[in-house]
Amino acid sequence: PEPVMKHFQWMSDYGIDGVFLQRFGTELPDPRYFKERNVVTRNVQAGAEAFGRVFAIMYDTSGMDSSSFVGTIENDWMYLVDTMKVTESASYLHHHGKPMVAIWGLGFTEHPGTPQQALELVDFFENNPDPKYQATVMGGVPTWWRLLRNDSQADPAWADLYCALDVISPWTVGRYSTDAEVDHYKTVM
Repeated sequence: PEPVMKHFQWMSDYGIDGVFLQRFGTELPDPRYFKERNVVTRNVQAGAEAFGRVFAIMYDTSGMDSSSFVGTIENDWMYLVDTMKVTESASYLHHHGKPMVAIWGLGFTEHPGTPQQALELVDFFENNPDPKYQATVMGGVPTWWRLLRNDSQADPAWADLYCALDVISPWTVGRYSTDAEVDHYKTVM
């Protein structure tokens, strides 16, 4: 807890509003990692509350099994809402009146799932019949999501998923390093 508290103190000192806390989907079925992730979640919540910062959950789908990734994320979210009560924290990030949740990896090549599975997952958050599980969904998507090429899967049905997301966050790591590359990257976006 001490290093997490120190990081939130630094965020407060330097005007950083908050964090997305990653929960790696491949770790959630393993009781040891699940427990560890929950400890980190509690520490982040305590740090955010202590220093007036915000936090939100970000699921990383890297390496997850296509046959179970939707259920794994849905079950974990229900656990976080029902048992850990993260969305009841005044420090949990909200957007348009709903808790924010991010799902990183949808639509990337070599990532799990079909467009239909991804839409099912987004629908779980956006239109859940139980309002306590509803959330604003940010998708961590491929750089080339608009054109469905390069790092993006090419199936045109992925476009429906991208349109269903509330917030789009394209992957930009390593995509540019000079001003000219930044200017070119603007045309990609």
